[in-house]
Parts: sequence; C-alpha cells; structure tokens
Amino acid sequence: MAKIKSALELALEKTEGLSVDREKLKQKELKESGQKLASSIINGTEKEGKEKLSKFPEGDILFIKEGFAEILLSNIRLPLYINSDNRLNQLEEAFALISDREDIYKLVFSQLQQLFGKYVEDIQNLSEALKQQYMPVLRQKQQQIRQQTGRDIPIEPEQDPEFMELLSQNRRALEEQYNEVIAQAKAELKKVI
Repeated sequence: MAKIKSALELALEKTEGLSVDREKLKQKELKESGQKLASSIINGTEKEGKEKLSKFPEGDILFIKEGFAEILLSNIRLPLYINSDNRLNQLEEAFALISDREDIYKLVFSQLQQLFGKYVEDIQNLSEALKQQYMPVLRQKQQQIRQQTGRDIPIEPEQDPEFMELLSQNRRALEEQYNEVIAQAKAELKKVI
C-alpha cells in the first residue's frame, strides 16, 4: 500500500530545491520600512522622522532611503486643486531628511512650486479659451432647442458632453507636457539622495 503524505510533506518536497536569498529579503524589508516611514511623515502621523532614520545601522540606511525616496517621488504630481501648494511643502520637508544637498533639492522644489502655479494658471486659461471658442456651437444648439421646444433654455459649456470631451483632450495634452518636466525634476532629486 502506498503511503499517504500530508500537505506539509508535499509542500516541503516541492520547495526543497528553493533557496531564499536572506540579504535580498532583508533589503526588501528595509525598503518597505522606508516607504512606511515616508508615508507616515507625509500624512502627518510621524513627527520624529529624523530620529527614526538615525536609529538604522549605516549599512541599512541606503535601502531605507531608497524606499523613502520612492514614496516621496511618487507623490510629486500635478495638483488636482488650485491650492495644493501645501503638499509640495510637506514633500520638501520630508526630502530634507534623506538628502544633504539642500542647495539642489530646494532649487528643484522651488522650480516645482513655480511649475505647479503655472500649470493651474494654464488650465484656467485653457478652459476659458475653449469656452470662448465653443460659444458659437453652444448658441447653435440653444437655437435648435428653441426651435424644437419653443423655449429659451440656457446651456453652460460644462453641461455639453462635446465641450467636456474637447476640454479633456486638451487638458491631457497639457498634462503630458508638464509631466515630462516633472519627470526631469524627479530624476534630479533622485541624484541627491
């Protein structure tokens, strides 16, 4: 009669030839610790970031900083709202914890502040310009509605799906241009970690 093996025995047989690279596992864990620390600092739940970073051994700090920087850099993105400057200030303060090159990272964050301000301005200008450009089409649609219903119904550009699609396409093109500059800024910041 054949011996029936337990699930544990079967699993052990299948994983017998596999080996775990303990060093890579440790590096991954350190990187994740850096990511968690950065997230808690950005979210305001961690106030002693400098002290926590200084507690890590010299050999581990490189991987901690790598994970930390990943989170910071991933949070540098175009603002969704007009008053999103505060987020960039938080990122700059957190970046100070992992970089000695204050002259460079402060310059890059200053440029990002200006870039984000210009982006918000450009989005507003784009919206206004497209509204002006689209007004004849809207008037024509209002006239068609008046002929069909006999009533004057005002239509705002934001209510018109065609206008919103036009705005969305133009906004995406503008965002692509700005995202290229942001990618360059992130590359500069990565160099000074």
